[in-house]
Amino acid sequence: MDRHGKWLKAAKLPQRAAGIQSILWTQVVWSRRDHMRERLAGHRSIYWNCFEVVAVIGLNGGMPLGTAPSANHTLVNGLRLLEIIAAGAEEFSVSELAKDMGLPKSHAHRLLRTLLDAGYVAQSADTHKYRSDFRLLALAGPFAERLPLRVHGGPVLRALSEAAHSSSYIAVPHQGAPLIIMSDLYRGVRPPHALGLGERLVRHATAFGKLFLALKRLPFESGELKRLTPNTITTVRELRSELAGIRRQGYAVNRCENSKDLYSFAAPVFDATGVLQGAIGLAVPPGLVNREGEEHFVGLVLKAAGKLSAQSL
Repeated sequence: MDRHGKWLKAAKLPQRAAGIQSILWTQVVWSRRDHMRERLAGHRSIYWNCFEVVAVIGLNGGMPLGTAPSANHTLVNGLRLLEIIAAGAEEFSVSELAKDMGLPKSHAHRLLRTLLDAGYVAQSADTHKYRSDFRLLALAGPFAERLPLRVHGGPVLRALSEAAHSSSYIAVPHQGAPLIIMSDLYRGVRPPHALGLGERLVRHATAFGKLFLALKRLPFESGELKRLTPNTITTVRELRSELAGIRRQGYAVNRCENSKDLYSFAAPVFDATGVLQGAIGLAVPPGLVNREGEEHFVGLVLKAAGKLSAQSL
């Protein structure tokens, strides 16, 4: 047995993928003690190849998930790290990221070097901190632009923003929370509470969250009813009553429950077969709601949702 096979056996990795043993061996050695690094000098690009190989094997059934714990954990940690960096407007140091993820600093540094070499993060020459890089756009852009709600949603969102004099959004239920997938800031002005692409919202104190809870597209946990403002719903009984009302009326309203200076309205969007695709909504300052009335904005949101649903997504 050659040294590659010995390392694979020691790591309990099945030798099913002919032609990639050297890459898997590189991953195992990379995760070993620091004194093994010199064996990989000049081969950092192999690290990223290994991320891709492990992911492809796992997704296509060539290697059962869970058979290579070190490789899988490394991949998951790398993706978690990328999510943190992508979600932040600021730069991050190795120490900050290691603390956020609960990882040793040396481990976080190795992951960052991999992402840097792959072009997904950039490092400041002055501060040595890390930030997102343009390759993330190449990764997420094509996927986002193919989403049916985004394909048809642009003109509808723009018309809604102009009619309401407020910012409008489209959200979908994703992994237990409303996820913003598209926005239109009224006349390009970014309000204090503007939501960004990919931002996740709380469930019990937002219009999108309550709507998806009411339509049973998000799970409900009684322990999540944290008070965010004096108007936040904090009891199971009150929330259940609110959700029943949303199901009857077909829309949801957040009356300064998540932020004391913001209302939000949301209505569901369905495809041609009646399956829920997401929701369209508005974020409106309280002063504007007081002047125009809730019914005005409810009507605008319902009209926009009907228009988007009618396009047979």
